[in-house]
Amino acid sequence: MNVTRVLVADDHPLYRDGLRTMLEATDDLVLAAEVQDGEEALAALAAHDVDVALLDVNMPGLNGIDTAARIAVESPEVAVLELTMFADDASVFAAAQAAERARHDHH
Repeated sequence: MNVTRVLVADDHPLYRDGLRTMLEATDDLVLAAEVQDGEEALAALAAHDVDVALLDVNMPGLNGIDTAARIAVESPEVAVLELTMFADDASVFAAAQAAERARHDHH
């Protein structure tokens, strides 16, 4: 069975707890790393094998949008999923645009 290794980056401990519980209950998903901000996420990507990064859009410091853009350049093999509590699509659209711009500018 193929296992997907997941990085969780969110500044809310209770939300991380919920995501960890969900991942632990799923046979083909493994929590590779759990961090609270974008800088820690980038460091964790360098230290662990990660397939998917779950990023909170609104983390302090390096937010999820800027982190996604950095991942697109530094670890393009990692899929990124943005997590947001906001109902508007603008935040998620901005994240996708930032990642695409970073990929394009890097080539």
